[in-house]
Amino acid sequence: MVEKITKKFGLFMVALSLLAGCNWSGSKEDKATAASSKILVVNVLDASLYNDAHIAGSINVPLADLQNAAQKWDKEVPVVIYCSNYTCSASAGGARILQGLGFKNVSAYEGGMAQWYQLSREDNTYGVEGPTKEDYLSVKVTPPSHEAAQDVKIITAQELREQLRSDKNL
Repeated sequence: MVEKITKKFGLFMVALSLLAGCNWSGSKEDKATAASSKILVVNVLDASLYNDAHIAGSINVPLADLQNAAQKWDKEVPVVIYCSNYTCSASAGGARILQGLGFKNVSAYEGGMAQWYQLSREDNTYGVEGPTKEDYLSVKVTPPSHEAAQDVKIITAQELREQLRSDKNL
């Protein structure tokens, strides 16, 4: 069983490294921690993409650094992982990493920064920080027609926005 999981994880990490649109390598962990919040929202893209546009209040931990950074986090605090858009699998991959580390409440926001940015253009309750210059932000990507991975809890933009609003009011 362990051998099967290890093999799948290895294949998964190879596949993640081949996805060009996600661009994960690069920066160090943000100084923010889960202790200051009732929810931790984590952008797993590289620092340059995070600095260009990120969900207000989120932190940046590139996918390659996630396992090490998460060692310092409270496993009881809900964590939402996001990346660029539906074509990037880093959010689900990051959620799997955290689940493997024993985190109790992990979700993947699959619409990613592009969907969040597009929603923010019509509704300012979708807070965005950064200059928003990257082209991918304006490309509309529809959710895949195939069923989402059943081993990862998927959260919608609306659900994430409500969780962030609740967090600010606590």
